Amino acid sequence: MSYGVHIKRVRTQTSQGITLEEWIAYVRSDKEMRHIGEAVIKTSRGDTVRYDAPGMTEWIDPETGHKALFDHNKHGGKVSVANPSQETLVKMFRVAKALGAVVQGDEGE
Repeated sequence: MSYGVHIKRVRTQTSQGITLEEWIAYVRSDKEMRHIGEAVIKTSRGDTVRYDAPGMTEWIDPETGHKALFDHNKHGGKVSVANPSQETLVKMFRVAKALGAVVQGDEGE
């Protein structure tokens, strides 16, 4: 089972979610991140399925080499990571600070 953690803005009358354009601009400014724009999944039968994911971004931890996928959701105005490691959570907090946002888990914590 997957657990999601999200970078999002607290919505008020004067604030909005993170737009796709804003997300891609941030990614371009961050040397550790790479915009990939699609998701690739291997099925249990070994098939490869690709689908458009305009905000999909890969982060490679410069210390460990581990990869994490950050997925921008244009409808929710948030960026999500499934089952983030401790290192990925630290990166998420840095990204959130740069975007004027917060980090929040699926359960609201």
